[in-house]
Amino acid sequence: MIYHRIAIFILCSCWAAQLWAQTIVQQEAILDTAQQTITIPYLIEDTGTPVANGAHQYQLQLYYTQNQGVSYVGPLTHTNGHVGKGILPGQKKIVWHYAKDTLPFTGRNVQFRISGSYQSSVLGLGKGNAAFYSLLLPGLGRKKVYQPASIHRKLWFVPAVLTYGLIATGIVAKVASTNTYNQYQQATTASSAEDLFNTANQQQRIFVGALLAAGVVWLGDMVWVAIKGNQNRKKQQRLIKKNQQMDQNFGIITSYDFNNRQPTLGVKVKF
Repeated sequence: MIYHRIAIFILCSCWAAQLWAQTIVQQEAILDTAQQTITIPYLIEDTGTPVANGAHQYQLQLYYTQNQGVSYVGPLTHTNGHVGKGILPGQKKIVWHYAKDTLPFTGRNVQFRISGSYQSSVLGLGKGNAAFYSLLLPGLGRKKVYQPASIHRKLWFVPAVLTYGLIATGIVAKVASTNTYNQYQQATTASSAEDLFNTANQQQRIFVGALLAAGVVWLGDMVWVAIKGNQNRKKQQRLIKKNQQMDQNFGIITSYDFNNRQPTLGVKVKF
């Protein structure tokens, strides 16, 4: 197998609602004329973006230019390695099979650009045990298992409002039922006694119904969070397995600490 090295530029940029960091480094990529491939190593390094759940994943594509960046060709389709969706930070490689692309590629004055987008990763979300937070406070677990932009996370307090609102309604109905029953015991006529007795019973039923409804909302929220958390766990496992498999295919030791969820962002290219 014959290897050659060609000097290239790698421009790596990640875009979201706001661009936080961008680094351009000129280095070398590996040209394999026997396999008709170009291997482009790069490093995604998170460096301090204040994101609520503290983890990111990237969707990246490869482009090239041969006119000093006036225009770029791509995204290139005949690529493998760390490209596409669900890319985690760390040392990465993209391999482009340039002969398979019917593009006007000559290899002269070539610059490559790795660009794409990032988003909060499922790695930063809670698992099934986040239901414990909803046990402490209805709805609180939703803040752990949903992304910051999710309507479930923004309105996490709704189950708490419903639960405590129903409990308050039940307490008011119980107090009213007790007072009405005391009036019933002091009634002087049969008709008024019957009316007061029926009213007290109705208020008692409201009390019981409100507490039952509050329990259903509270328990339902815990079950909801547990189910969502377990879904997150499965997605996390698939995402980690995907990245570890890509790393193994290129002989890379996984450089991303999957347990480190510190708020970060920034992109750097390294060879």
